[in-house]
Amino acid sequence: MKKIDTNLVRHKLDTVVKHLEPLLPIVNSHMVNFITNRHWDKLVPEPIKHDFKSLGREGFYSVFWTCVESDMDTSLQKEMLETSPNLTSFLLNARRMSLGCSDLVLTQSQWKNIVSTVAGGPDVVTSPHVTHFMSPKKSHEVTAMSEVMGMLSTLSSSSHIVDVGSGKGYLSLVLALHHNLKVLGVDSSQVNTHGAANRTRKMQKACKKTCQSAVNIKISDDESLSPILETDYYKQVTAHVTEKTDLVALVDVLFPGTTCHRVALAGLHTCGDLASSCLQAYARDFRLVALCNVGCCYHLMKDSLPMSQHLRSAGFLLEHNSRMLAAQAIERMADTRQLSVEPLFYRALLQVLLVEKCGSNQPSGHVGRLAAKCSSFHEYARKALVKLGLSIQVEEEELGTLYRDHLAQRDQLAAYFGLRVSLARVVETVILLDRLLFLHEQQHLITIKATATPVAMYGFIAKGTGTGVETYVWIQINNFNPLSPTIFNKNIPAPFGAGGYLPAEFQIPRQGSNMFSIFYTAPVALEISGWACGGFGVEQDVKIQKEQ
Repeated sequence: MKKIDTNLVRHKLDTVVKHLEPLLPIVNSHMVNFITNRHWDKLVPEPIKHDFKSLGREGFYSVFWTCVESDMDTSLQKEMLETSPNLTSFLLNARRMSLGCSDLVLTQSQWKNIVSTVAGGPDVVTSPHVTHFMSPKKSHEVTAMSEVMGMLSTLSSSSHIVDVGSGKGYLSLVLALHHNLKVLGVDSSQVNTHGAANRTRKMQKACKKTCQSAVNIKISDDESLSPILETDYYKQVTAHVTEKTDLVALVDVLFPGTTCHRVALAGLHTCGDLASSCLQAYARDFRLVALCNVGCCYHLMKDSLPMSQHLRSAGFLLEHNSRMLAAQAIERMADTRQLSVEPLFYRALLQVLLVEKCGSNQPSGHVGRLAAKCSSFHEYARKALVKLGLSIQVEEEELGTLYRDHLAQRDQLAAYFGLRVSLARVVETVILLDRLLFLHEQQHLITIKATATPVAMYGFIAKGTGTGVETYVWIQINNFNPLSPTIFNKNIPAPFGAGGYLPAEFQIPRQGSNMFSIFYTAPVALEISGWACGGFGVEQDVKIQKEQ
């Protein structure tokens, strides 16, 4: 797999943060206060205001969409830098700071090539484009994510997958139905968990032919049957996941009678702090051998930003408004070349009215997407006041005057929104690089501290290289007396096709195709069923290296 140097990640993060810091007043602002707080006058750099004045509204849009949509050829870029140097530079620099323009990102074809090479050249299993019960957007996301998780499962020799924040179970079902993987869907909503269970039967029937050809599972025409549950491929559980949740223990409970010591962690749209909890759980528990996480709802993060010690020590923070901005999909706007400005303008005008009528005693409610249902600002203002529970008397003439007095600022608001949304990818890049650097800071090491209290969390790690994929095994040990150590003269089956057996006398590390070590930290060790175990000296602070 492509190695990403920690210093490279740190340098890239520092570069993006340095670019973003002088622009924090813009990303931390709120469009609601555009008029009342005079964002255009106070926050927009003078050179950009000069370019906007020269270009006009249509000229601004032309430059904006050209810079946002794709890489320009040299001649076009030169022309735009001559006609609007400040605006063009602002937009191009924002694009260059995005993660998509970084050498830290693999393309889908590069990822498939790596999997094929490392895993010994097997054909990559692709996911069918499932459209049942899903919107086109969700179908695309599930298809792409399931392919990555299928390949990641192969690459890491995972026995199970835990789908955290599984929601309605779409991703879990595709992984089970089309990739023949054992999947545990975990969601904090009991409604989602029950819905996923009901959807399993419906989706199996709808995908009958595809499922049979993909994973060779016979699916009955009888809706009462649930082949996935019968063959232990897919289970659901309602649980609130934190960084301390023992996800492997959940797999053990829900998949009894199966060997579970290598678990891959999936998360599609892990909301707010849930994404950070998944990363922390992965770093803490070396039984979690693979991770694929797509976060969302950055504005709901509370204590998980920044995650990296590097950014924490720098005292860098992203406020709520900037984290909300990070979720804006500028690519989707580029598809239609439309910035939805009118609702923003209506809301900014309403804020002027509220400040005039209520002063500092502002209502705490939300108007929501009311503008889409209104044909004029007058209608919008009336309905908004009712929704906010305000009995303010406002004449039609007063609303008309308010609209006319600020109409000239509508184009400025549109330009400001464009500048701000162009920075959405930059803010998201900071969040994602911070998470990546957090993982690098762990150095893939888990430290087990010695304790006087007997705990059954010390174990045996075996690394086999016979398949070309490094593998580790975790086995709990109970009821061991270190004062009377014993060596069991038995062979131990090598894990995951490494071939042959591991030597029984494992006080001395062996060189060759199989290597392993024993670690434990307190006067207690494990009772292993089917495995041989001996006693060794106590390590007071043991670092267990996790595969990279």
